[in-house]
Amino acid sequence: MSAVDTLKNLIKLDPASARLVYVGLGLMAAATLVLGWTTSPDDILPLAGWIAGFGLFLTITSHIIKAPKMRATLCWMVIAMIGFAQLYLLSAMFPNSALQRITGRVAPLTCVLGGELDINRCLDDLVPVSDLSTLGPLDGTGHDTQIWLAQAPSAPPGTTVYLQFANPVTRDQSTIIGTAILAEGWGIDPVDLGGEQVSNAPGSNEVRYFNASDEAAARTLAAALEPLAGTPVGVRDLSMLYKLVKEGQLEIWLVDVRPPGIDG
Repeated sequence: MSAVDTLKNLIKLDPASARLVYVGLGLMAAATLVLGWTTSPDDILPLAGWIAGFGLFLTITSHIIKAPKMRATLCWMVIAMIGFAQLYLLSAMFPNSALQRITGRVAPLTCVLGGELDINRCLDDLVPVSDLSTLGPLDGTGHDTQIWLAQAPSAPPGTTVYLQFANPVTRDQSTIIGTAILAEGWGIDPVDLGGEQVSNAPGSNEVRYFNASDEAAARTLAAALEPLAGTPVGVRDLSMLYKLVKEGQLEIWLVDVRPPGIDG
């Protein structure tokens, strides 16, 4: 019996609930298809495996459970699973979206498929932070990175910056840094210049970018942040993990701020 046949059996018991399962499966299939095309090709087979496993779970349990009430309970459990999975997938597709107010920050699909839900631990394994001082030439002409940064504009037009900070950095420290970055022309978001306080953060200060075209802006922002933070600021390239993020979006993560006049 296929997963579709299983759902047909559920329809006989509870048509309204079964229709919800159909809709949920369709939405999840659409989302996973999009994610399959927009993330690493290495994710496609594990993703297909998880979907096949979910169908197998429905098939087996429908044979085991004979009592109508138990089958109805199974139906609602499936609905809840689909709902949570759909929220997670959409939240993983669109970092910094309003959806993350519900789900919180979630790991990219690649991390989840590998069984790692700790975002920062997974990112450290997949995309280590690059030290700004050791990055190679950026403009392809052989110029040193620091020389190029000195010539680059302070804030490329249309750039949106999201600011996150974690203990021991305080909101006062984060606000001062956000205000200084705004004064240099960077589009800090949200309006509250202190940014968002988070509990799960990387081990060091960093700037993250999600499109290859934003690498120059990320390096420039990191260079501007270092004298403000008083500690090194790395750069992390997430362009291979997030393909649905608009160009010009950057993230600042502050975990260590020690400049004179800002220490709280």
